[in-house]
Amino acid sequence: MLMVVSNAKGIEPAGKTLEIDAYADAFYAAATESDESRKAHGKRLSEFILSNDIERWSAAFLDPSWTHLVIRPMQVNTLDDFFSLMMRTRNVRRQIVDRVLKGIPIRPHFAISIRNAKESLENSCESDSHTLVLRASQDSPDKAKFDIKNELQEFEKDLSFMDYAQSEDVDNVEQFVDVSYQIFKFIRTRITSGISI
Repeated sequence: MLMVVSNAKGIEPAGKTLEIDAYADAFYAAATESDESRKAHGKRLSEFILSNDIERWSAAFLDPSWTHLVIRPMQVNTLDDFFSLMMRTRNVRRQIVDRVLKGIPIRPHFAISIRNAKESLENSCESDSHTLVLRASQDSPDKAKFDIKNELQEFEKDLSFMDYAQSEDVDNVEQFVDVSYQIFKFIRTRITSGISI
């Protein structure tokens, strides 16, 4: 592992962290810097990190499906499998909304997760239907049937939104947030004034 420092020469490696003395000296020097020097070095490191964005780097060089955050394809056989999958997709959806509202790019692994969840449900349904037959538990003979057509449609909407948000239109996310805000204001006004929607 290399440690990077900012000095008069620029940003450069300080040495391998396995070189204990160099590592300790670099930490001591950083801890005892003057406030002005610390601010200047911090600014340079911040600029370096921003110009060498890890998200852009990882998106360019790593397969997004390799991340541990991706929902993997699975067979949905029990109620627990179904609820677990839906909870994981809820978490993915929250992260997507959070990123959109903060103006942060949507990483490719989100779409992979939603697509894998959708396909897992489709592949677990009875053939040529949207009916999911689930056992109450692994060893239970009791079964429950669910029509999951709505869930599958919601996954399609999620995927369509992500295609839209990741399209080449530079204002797409801003337009979405603006429209969402206008709809929210309209609904809130109607509800607070007692008028039905």
